[in-house]
Amino acid sequence: MSELIDLDAVLDNTTSIGDDTEPARVEIFRLGGVVYSVPALVRVNVLLRAAYLAQAQGDGPAEAWMMRELLGEEAHEALLGYASLTADQYTDICVRVQNIAAGRAEPDEGKAKPGSTPGAKRKALAA
Repeated sequence: MSELIDLDAVLDNTTSIGDDTEPARVEIFRLGGVVYSVPALVRVNVLLRAAYLAQAQGDGPAEAWMMRELLGEEAHEALLGYASLTADQYTDICVRVQNIAAGRAEPDEGKAKPGSTPGAKRKALAA
């Protein structure tokens, strides 16, 4: 039989009181002069909850929850309040966040290459 994985021991070794270092973040979009970002490494429990929501409620609610969870309330509210947000822009933001959540590396240290997102591809096809 396999050995017990003691998550309490891992927690005890990695949690330090007073550790105020911020985890690495990846910039996603700028709006109103404010840059919004997500964690560079997404916690596994976030991915597990998104998978559970996808199974229980469908992909749409799972994606919406994960976007809000990773972007944070301030960034999510900024997008909700931006009346000029296009479907292509929102798709590009979602794809970047989903790629980071899935552990896929961002090209050029977090900057999307031109034409590398679905919104940019749709624009190229329409031209």
